[in-house]
Amino acid sequence: MRRRFGPDLSYPAFVTMATLSVCSGLVKFIIPTYAAMYEGLGGRRELPAATQALIRLSDMLNYYPLLPVLVLLAIVAVVVLFFVNHRLRRIIPLAGPLLHKMGIARFSHVMGAALWTGIPAARAVEMAREASLNNHIRRALAGGRVELEKGVPLSEMLQKTGIFPRTLLWMVSIGEQSGKLAGNLKQTADLYNTEIEARLRQMEQLVTPVYVACVGTLVAFVTISLMLPLIQLSTFITP
Repeated sequence: MRRRFGPDLSYPAFVTMATLSVCSGLVKFIIPTYAAMYEGLGGRRELPAATQALIRLSDMLNYYPLLPVLVLLAIVAVVVLFFVNHRLRRIIPLAGPLLHKMGIARFSHVMGAALWTGIPAARAVEMAREASLNNHIRRALAGGRVELEKGVPLSEMLQKTGIFPRTLLWMVSIGEQSGKLAGNLKQTADLYNTEIEARLRQMEQLVTPVYVACVGTLVAFVTISLMLPLIQLSTFITP
């Protein structure tokens, strides 16, 4: 994902940072001038709601100069929290379920390969658990080896965790009954990898338009909020 999305995100990220910097400068330094001018034209109550909101934001930034720093630190803290806690990461739209499915695919692939080489299921689940690179899966399977050593079927043990999809559970159950567990796990991993590849292609097509739309919406909001009172005032001016 880093290799595929890194080049695509570099330019939009630069444009976004530049736009946010310019908009922050406008809100902090330019909008107070417009606010004073609008006050002389009849007060804030006559202004459009968008303009009033922008002026309030400017007043807040000037009254609390450290507010942008605190907001930035809060955003960084949230990003780090989602990066560290893979359980919370699942709620991120699009990317969260995809990253979780990647962990499931790695688990299925390594588990199937280990069973295929004759490694006992209890040891194989430990190897697959670490290979998932997902701490949510690792915590859910922390006691998996003990349960398997007690004779609990793999499908039942996985179902108890509540984090594995029905397709995997179904394939594991059939594999246990037919004696083809390793092959079924490999087929499941291949299926998930195909779905992941298709979803990645969709996300590649959406990344740039979404960034452009967000930046355009921000710029349009600031511009329209500033100019809308002047546009309304010009309608009352007769030649």
